[in-house]
Amino acid sequence: MAGKTTSLTNLFYIAEGPKAVLTDDWTLISEQDNSAISLEKTISFTRRFAKEFEFLGLSRHFNPMDPEKKFLLPEELYGAGTRIESANIDAVFILEPINREDLISRVDTNYAARSIVDCADHMPICNVRDYQNHVDFWVDFLERRAVFSFDTRNKIGAKKSYEILYRFITKNVNKV
Repeated sequence: MAGKTTSLTNLFYIAEGPKAVLTDDWTLISEQDNSAISLEKTISFTRRFAKEFEFLGLSRHFNPMDPEKKFLLPEELYGAGTRIESANIDAVFILEPINREDLISRVDTNYAARSIVDCADHMPICNVRDYQNHVDFWVDFLERRAVFSFDTRNKIGAKKSYEILYRFITKNVNKV
């Protein structure tokens, strides 16, 4: 509920030129390099999300008998040529629904690492040492990348805030 699908969908429709989707959910991050592969090959969204973002045309994928969540392949949702199997990671954006003043801000790698680890489903069953090992992995991984926080529940509104995020990414990510 941080805004993964909302972010992906909005950025996808704002972006110019060829677009590709790895996933909007689970990815496997390589410890050897900056690559990621998809563990979840579908895009999932709800009827509520589709209604809220009617301008994206997502409601056409539902009928009255559908379950609450819909799972589609990226090419079914966005068109041919959008699915990719792996990607390199140059920057990480922590999606935070916190409604703060700054829409996008640079964040400390320790804060980002703990945010990532704390939201993982398996963390409640980890012991303290395993938890710290996960945090240490993410600190090491994030220290070699640009790390930002994006406020997904800001006062600006979805359309404008994602336009700002898209401009920020295209201007800054490869330069920081």
